[in-house]
Amino acid sequence: MRPRISVKGDVYELFLGDAKIGQAVVGEVRPGEYILHAIDIDEKHQRQGWGTYLLKRVYERLKAAGAKSLSSSNEGSGTIQMLDKVFGRENVQHHDGHEPIDFETAKKIMDVDYGYTKSVARFPIPTVASFVHSICKFSAYSPELGYLRDYLKQGIDPYDFAHLLERYFDETSGIPDGFVDGTDYIERMSQTELANFKKWLEDGPVYDEASDPHSPSYLFLDYQKVLRNNTWLVHFSDETASIESQGFKKGHPDERTLGLTTYFTSRKKKGPGWNFAFVAGSKDAVMAANSNKYGKHAVMFQSAGVQAYHSGDSETQVIFRGEGVHELIPLYKDENGEWAIESSRDGRQIAKGNFTQIVNWVIQNHAQYRRVIVRTVKAFILSVCKFAESKSIVDYPPMELMHLKKVVEYLNANLRLPSGIETWNKDRLVSYLDVTKRKKEQIEEWIFEKRHILREPHYQDLQHAFMTLRNRWDRKVTALEEMLRRFP
Repeated sequence: MRPRISVKGDVYELFLGDAKIGQAVVGEVRPGEYILHAIDIDEKHQRQGWGTYLLKRVYERLKAAGAKSLSSSNEGSGTIQMLDKVFGRENVQHHDGHEPIDFETAKKIMDVDYGYTKSVARFPIPTVASFVHSICKFSAYSPELGYLRDYLKQGIDPYDFAHLLERYFDETSGIPDGFVDGTDYIERMSQTELANFKKWLEDGPVYDEASDPHSPSYLFLDYQKVLRNNTWLVHFSDETASIESQGFKKGHPDERTLGLTTYFTSRKKKGPGWNFAFVAGSKDAVMAANSNKYGKHAVMFQSAGVQAYHSGDSETQVIFRGEGVHELIPLYKDENGEWAIESSRDGRQIAKGNFTQIVNWVIQNHAQYRRVIVRTVKAFILSVCKFAESKSIVDYPPMELMHLKKVVEYLNANLRLPSGIETWNKDRLVSYLDVTKRKKEQIEEWIFEKRHILREPHYQDLQHAFMTLRNRWDRKVTALEEMLRRFP
């Protein structure tokens, strides 16, 4: 039975099948600085490596979000041993009070003396080039897309196939002494042993798992690139009216099992999550439009996404976060196979033709005809109305709420570094850094002033958007400071 991770705010839940066997609670105390409040595994699943498995998934998500550190207060040596395995011993500093201590001393304090320690684990610091690359190219998409990108690029992870260890040993060196369960034994394997196991997996056995819906996404999806948030995408469906009204209200919850999502029942898709689309006008989009493979009608919209080749479908697809799409354009197909766009006011046809012609018409004319062809998801409007009705913000201008999303988009656009910044002299770079710091401080002040709104339960995704924005501006400042260190 395969594990899966479900993330709800600061809580990371670990499941085996439908049974929850553990969870980790992580909070951000300052931009990029996180604290591990707790990590708990069900008693009957302890000492089987599940705690390390869960912490590794937390590490991957936080790293994708630009985390700098993860701190913890320890009551037993289990936590520091997990930090040691996930971060590497050289990246974890332990403390007894205010005094730094090494791993063995910390372990003794807790296991022998029954004392307490504190630990701070540091994430790897990207190079200046990677900072600039990240800010210039990837500023306009969410940490979730960044995590999916990294996950698909990582290749085969031996820990995902611990259940094949018994077969591996049986076919190679024989079952070792003390082997009971793969998830337990894999935690005791050396780097050389893990490398040999990975090579065995890559030689073929891992692909036997490609028919299992719970298999890792990277077995089905070959990463190609990240698409910016102004990319025109198309999603086919027989339920365009529902999407027009409610948006992509249902999606696949786990990016680790995106290979065969059709095998998961609708009850698994209880809320927004991951959805699939094509780049509008692409060869695969045209084929899907002609064949009705995914639905007779479609919606076009602009969104960021991860582009990947799906080996099972033999298509280049785009994976995106459905809850981030608030505006879309419905495309309707008639019985003769022609496509049309209808006015949202009176239903008359604005444009008609084959699929490619309609896609090109939208891209060229959407700004001019925006008022009659673009649908704003009603669920998005209703969430704003709920804000306006809230007593706690009765003095807040309701119309300004409609523009909060635009504020995020504007500030995200200003994250990009000026072209040619690598050739600037020190004085010019210092001046630009000062301006950037002032802008970051203004954003933090703005978030503090609007905290009573951002805390409203009706619009948690907006709060997340602004927290992410703040973190990205912090990373921009760090990137500029790194660039300044080049000068004497």
